[in-house]
Amino acid sequence: MVLWAGNPWDGLPATDHHLARALAAFVDVIWVDPPLSVLNTRRVVPGLDQVADGLQVLRVSTVPGASRSGLRQVAEASQRAALAAVSKGRRPWASIAASPRVSLPSRGAGVRVLHVTDDWVAGAPMMGLDAGWIEQVLRRNVRTAEVVSAVSVDLAQLLQRMNPRHLVQIIPNAATVPDEVPTVQRERVAVLVGQLNERLDVDLLDAIVDAGVPLRILGPRTEREPEQKARLDALLARPEVDWRGPVAHAEVVGLLASSAVGITPYAVNDFNRASFPLKTLEYLALGLPAVSTRLDSLDWLGTDLVDVADSPSDFAELVRRRAEEPRDEALEARRRAFADEHSWRARAEQLVAVIEQRSPGAPV
Repeated sequence: MVLWAGNPWDGLPATDHHLARALAAFVDVIWVDPPLSVLNTRRVVPGLDQVADGLQVLRVSTVPGASRSGLRQVAEASQRAALAAVSKGRRPWASIAASPRVSLPSRGAGVRVLHVTDDWVAGAPMMGLDAGWIEQVLRRNVRTAEVVSAVSVDLAQLLQRMNPRHLVQIIPNAATVPDEVPTVQRERVAVLVGQLNERLDVDLLDAIVDAGVPLRILGPRTEREPEQKARLDALLARPEVDWRGPVAHAEVVGLLASSAVGITPYAVNDFNRASFPLKTLEYLALGLPAVSTRLDSLDWLGTDLVDVADSPSDFAELVRRRAEEPRDEALEARRRAFADEHSWRARAEQLVAVIEQRSPGAPV
């Protein structure tokens, strides 16, 4: 199986990373990194690397500015040529496009799958991409794909309207529940994990600090808009905010486990409404209470284990209450058990079963 990824393997773990690792339990996977500028190959060497059992990563170098009009085709051709070279004539069982920038092959790719992880068109400005081009690629892939899946009901409905002949599969994000949660003292701190950009509502974060709850933030800054940059500068300068920047995955678990409450402080917009945040289930997987903006994905989960707020004051008050309540081992076990029902292995098994309907005799 070939997975055309939207993020570099060495970047912040996202939906495509978790799904690839889970799929590798069923079938050999070649992960194709987004094309890398030849100017950056000093840091990452192009080629094929084994990163886990059943999982290889293909890194490809190409011309600088590969997302610009006129150079996109060059970058995509570089990827396909590199994949053909390492495949040695073998035809993949399936090819999954999990990137807004990749066009599914028209032939020789096995079962063609489009897996949509976000409203890529609405989020194009945040990613520094041209929305018109992203929509064009998305519509082409919806027509070409034999299997179309999405992480949320909203996204599925959007894709269904683009091509009514498809029955779009809903394969949401999931969680990895550790065998053992680190035994650590919980600190009275709210934790946020993930990228800091325009999808965050900084008013919610300021309100938490104003309510007397310190913040621990794990993740890189990727904002583009000057206004959001100024808001984040001011937030991160507050003494009650501990911003760690990018944190290795091995350290994230311990930092989450030592926090009192996990937060998903998303702005209310089209991009976020269609999303299915990874972080909320990750908090539950460690037994943490979770507080979130109201999102349709939470309705889909159908649980009372996530507190939902509609205003900065309500959000901050819920966070304060959760940060101050004593630990409840039975409730923590219930949170972990719920997250375990939404495991990445289960999601991968669901996707493999859908693909197998198109190609019987799959290696499952």
